Amino acid sequence: MSLPMPIQSETAWETVHSYEHKNLLLRIMRKCEVSESQAEELFTDLKRFLFVCGQQGRSSFVPTRSIDKAWHEFLMYTKDYDEFCAKYFGRKVHHNPNELKAVADHLAIARTLKAARDAFGDSALKGNWIYTDVNGTPLTEIQLLNPSADDCPCHDGCDT
Repeated sequence: MSLPMPIQSETAWETVHSYEHKNLLLRIMRKCEVSESQAEELFTDLKRFLFVCGQQGRSSFVPTRSIDKAWHEFLMYTKDYDEFCAKYFGRKVHHNPNELKAVADHLAIARTLKAARDAFGDSALKGNWIYTDVNGTPLTEIQLLNPSADDCPCHDGCDT
């Protein structure tokens, strides 16, 4: 089975952004315990994340916790998710568990943020694009770019 060619044009993001999935929005509302407007914003940010992954052809990008939760819900609709990826990217954007050490995590996060900023600009990356440590504390740009073993906020006793 051959996959369709991904959309390649100036309006690629607009095309991806226009994708709707009412049942997924309801599921995000229920499972992520958010309002309808928050679910819509979260789904838009998930599409932004998937767009960056799909356009860059990389699997080493890392979603934020909230975007990852929405991604898990989209994956529950396996057929729809596969069709979405095939239509817009020409391939599946695979979800891999994060089993990297803290430094690699930070580097992957920095790489993800750079690609997303390049694609959408800073103003588009709001609340759902805030990376947090395991306690939910937001990570600063300094922590993301210069983690150290002594003050690493993401893992106890990490080996950076």
